[in-house]
Amino acid sequence: MREILYKITERCPCMCAFCKSEHSLIMNAKNTPITLDDWIRASKTFIANGMRIAVISGGEPLVEARKTLEIVRFLVEQDVYVVLNASGVTFLKKSVATVLQGVRPSLLIFSLDSAYASTHDTSRRVPGLFQAIFGAVEECVSELHLPVGVRFVITNQNYKELPDVIRLCKQARVDCLKITNIEDDPDRVYTLSVSQLREFDGDIRRGA
Repeated sequence: MREILYKITERCPCMCAFCKSEHSLIMNAKNTPITLDDWIRASKTFIANGMRIAVISGGEPLVEARKTLEIVRFLVEQDVYVVLNASGVTFLKKSVATVLQGVRPSLLIFSLDSAYASTHDTSRRVPGLFQAIFGAVEECVSELHLPVGVRFVITNQNYKELPDVIRLCKQARVDCLKITNIEDDPDRVYTLSVSQLREFDGDIRRGA
């Protein structure tokens, strides 16, 4: 049990077209919200059983910032490598330093839907989000010296942008780029077709 995914909440301020977030709380077996004490108690069990990496996700975990940051703080103090996933919405009007309040995850990852601001913000339905993300990335890199990453979900709307996303991340001095598939697209509205997959693997990925 080396790596554990913490799904803090289903809630998220974004309304991404291909995301099926239920905008609700995560409940336990008794159908009550999982408390901070519950998470800490579970974390101690995970650590005792060999957990070395914790991925804090959602929804948007920073919607429940106090709970999330206390979990991150505890895990870091236990020498666990902590990856904190964020949509970027929290940083629209607040700096990274203000939001994190001295808590330093091992890696802060921002979700990105496109290499272009207008396309990205239309997809996320949050005006100004693209600029806020890369403003936060710049703060992490230049001021806080906090490792930062980008998570790019491949869809049939953006798969040709991979070379541009890589260039963008390089220019922004991003530490890592995670390229992933759609987690929930049962009607295959955004999933790549076979011909698109062949194009992606044969031309776009190799070229990138």
